[in-house]
Amino acid sequence: MRVLFSSTSGYGHIFPMVPLARAFAAQGHAVLWATGRDACALVSAAGLATAPAGLTGPALAEMTGRLRQQAVGKRPEERAAFVFPHSFGLGATPPMVADLLPLARGWRPDLLVHEQGSLASPLVGAALGVPNVTHSYGGPVPPAMIAEAGELLAPLWEEHGLTIPPYAGCFTSTYLDICPAKVRSGSLTHIGDVQQVRPVPYTGEQVGELPACLRDDQPPLIYLTLGTVTLNRSALLRATVEGLA
Repeated sequence: MRVLFSSTSGYGHIFPMVPLARAFAAQGHAVLWATGRDACALVSAAGLATAPAGLTGPALAEMTGRLRQQAVGKRPEERAAFVFPHSFGLGATPPMVADLLPLARGWRPDLLVHEQGSLASPLVGAALGVPNVTHSYGGPVPPAMIAEAGELLAPLWEEHGLTIPPYAGCFTSTYLDICPAKVRSGSLTHIGDVQQVRPVPYTGEQVGELPACLRDDQPPLIYLTLGTVTLNRSALLRATVEGLA
């Protein structure tokens, strides 16, 4: 079987899918991974064949920078709802389709697998009549965000003679969920076929000796993440770290 993976360029979007891609390869299937040129080295380091596709370099930086500036003027609780449809949807999808569709036509995959922030694969799958599987990178993206992304991408589907399904076409086939149910913050009721997959750690490098803060004889370690959309301003980080301390 020939399996075409696709993703955006972020570490957090690539690494969760690497174990599945490796598992396909280990079983003798042909695997090719399409992602931004600046991220191809991350995939190659995992021992997987890659092909550059989608936004990269200055074009990607311009798009993300522009949307971050637009998000600054919105309330914190509104930022993610604005950024996801306009970044992963309207911003990143058209250039990814422009590269991924001819790549898929030439490589002729039997299956498409994409992470939930990469919305070109559903269109490519529909155009070629190839099953398309969505892979989570954590908890589910809120359905309203994907639905809005679908609304923004409807004209792109129409350009290819297609009618976009609900939720940008992400759930026409199986949704692979690596998020344990006990820590899942969102509902999956809008998704038809959900397949739970055991999350397998992959960090892109071999773990050597544990740092001092992770040894059993040290005080407990607290992880803090604010996510991409929070913009990770230094003043905000300082205040939260001081609060935790």
